[in-house]
Amino acid sequence: MIHYNVWFALKEGVGEESGLGIVDGFLRELCAAGEVSAYRLLKNTSEGARTKLPRYHAVIEFDDDEALSKAMKNQAARGIHTGGHGQIIGVVSEFRVEIFRVLTPEPTGATRYACEI
Repeated sequence: MIHYNVWFALKEGVGEESGLGIVDGFLRELCAAGEVSAYRLLKNTSEGARTKLPRYHAVIEFDDDEALSKAMKNQAARGIHTGGHGQIIGVVSEFRVEIFRVLTPEPTGATRYACEI
């Protein structure tokens, strides 16, 4: 399992509900297309100097390296400034990306947050 982590801030004047709605809509589209296996949107509640990361965090799951690579190639073919991704560019002012690989299996009985279609 690959976790694609994006910490981001919304542009000044972009409301939280509308900005996150655009991000959520894009990720739902990727789920519906089978390009993403699951995702979560999170908000950092720390203030000021307590954090160095942007306020919002998207954790996007891919089954493996091949799925991540395929999704990235598909997005490049669609264009990063068009469609849902282009809308995200319109509302996000800052972002940081890190990719993590799961090293340990999920505990017995754990429930994954999956795409709801």
